[in-house]
Amino acid sequence: MNSVNPQHPTVPGASATSDTATGPAVETGSGVLPNPFGKADMLRACEIEFDDSTRTRARDYADADHVKQMHFNGVKTLTATVRGSEDNEYQLKIDVTRGRENLSLRGICSCPVRLNCAHVGAALYAWVESEEAPVASADSVAIWRNALNNQKEQEEQQLSADSVVVLYRIRQTRMKQDVRYSVAAFSARKLRSGGLGKSSPLTLDRRHFDSSDLTSRDARICNALIGLKDSPSGLHLSGEHGYMVFRWMIESGNCYYEAFDSKPLRIDVNRSVTAEWQESNDDLRKLRMALNDSHEPFVCLPTQPPWYVIPDSARCGVIDTDIPPRFLAGVPYLPPVAEEDAMRISELMVESLESVDL
Repeated sequence: MNSVNPQHPTVPGASATSDTATGPAVETGSGVLPNPFGKADMLRACEIEFDDSTRTRARDYADADHVKQMHFNGVKTLTATVRGSEDNEYQLKIDVTRGRENLSLRGICSCPVRLNCAHVGAALYAWVESEEAPVASADSVAIWRNALNNQKEQEEQQLSADSVVVLYRIRQTRMKQDVRYSVAAFSARKLRSGGLGKSSPLTLDRRHFDSSDLTSRDARICNALIGLKDSPSGLHLSGEHGYMVFRWMIESGNCYYEAFDSKPLRIDVNRSVTAEWQESNDDLRKLRMALNDSHEPFVCLPTQPPWYVIPDSARCGVIDTDIPPRFLAGVPYLPPVAEEDAMRISELMVESLESVDL
């Protein structure tokens, strides 16, 4: 069983004591952590809030006993410490409120993702999998009172949040064969006519970023982009983090490739790639990558796993391949070669990249 500790860990941007005033704290010294929201409702909320990749990592952390020092204040707030994949410990604070249909989860973590990350999911899974105990009657009354009060606050916040839409733009930058895809976020106000007002760039800076007007989905994405900006790659999509953020942006329905006058990107099926040498100018050969079941030109985002984007139809999906993403993204920009050199390159690629058939 995961260890339980009545002490609050420190979470940046949140006071550990401010929420305890809303209701009596539940004693956790016995090793039992009550869950007044119900296991089924909590698991359903996790299914809604977290994507498949995040849920998988969260369960792995929980199963590996990475969740420590959990404390529930008896009303809506859970705090915990979670050990990540590289043995870094992160402090988090999760507010759980009951909406009309489902629970609402908002977890702030000290990791780069910041909002509703895999560490938050791990704490929630560890909570629902721990033994459930009856809540004292005084706590039950406090939970009902708090749920009613929070419902009104949540509706008011949602009205404010729905007036702002965040638009995400992906653009290609290239230095010879080094291909990168940068991200920019813009906010626009909804008009009474149903359209959008003039957009303005969002400042993705941890010190100055204000998510109070954003939906929880856009706040999570922007906080993840801030974490991406603080990484060595900067605001470019790469690695596992880039894969996750790009998926969230597409699911928002407001992610565009190169320009906002195009269609928003939508997720299509996973595809594999084939490689073929084609004749170029002056009897040279150029290597061309093609998606199976599609003759449309595409670009490859060097995430892990990589994404394909078909600009003409605004479709995108995961590429099923063992080819290194950075190499795959740069193939269209490699120079053409003579026929005899193409044969030698084919041999080298087959030797080093088992999934390539030339």
